[in-house]
Amino acid sequence: MHAPERDVITKELIFGRANYDATNNTLFLHFRGLQVNTLDDVHAIKDGIKKAIKHTRESRVHVVVNYDEFVLSENVDKDYWIMTTEMQKEFYLSVKRFNISSFGTKGHVLQQGAIQTQTERVEEQEQAKSAGVSKYGITL
Repeated sequence: MHAPERDVITKELIFGRANYDATNNTLFLHFRGLQVNTLDDVHAIKDGIKKAIKHTRESRVHVVVNYDEFVLSENVDKDYWIMTTEMQKEFYLSVKRFNISSFGTKGHVLQQGAIQTQTERVEEQEQAKSAGVSKYGITL
């Protein structure tokens, strides 16, 4: 099996992996397959999320994050979780983190690192909702 190439993490990449549902004031973050190895990666993620939230024109949003195949290097794990905690306090009304493979869908296609289409992102949002995330991003 061939491992997918690592995406260079930039503010624009993270912004492009965000989808906003205005009806529920929920920002979906698609971190599937990201490999966070440096402090620059952590800063780019923070900046990309801030840009996505600013784009919603809301000061605070519910957040759902897909962490399927997400890799966080030990040398920045503490910095990453500090950043996420700060973002929660400042911008998130609630947060739900999940791994799509825990829903048992899409079989081996996603597990092999296939490129995710917009349709798959919408399906992820539907799966998150059906998995017990209310319209307010709260686990039921």
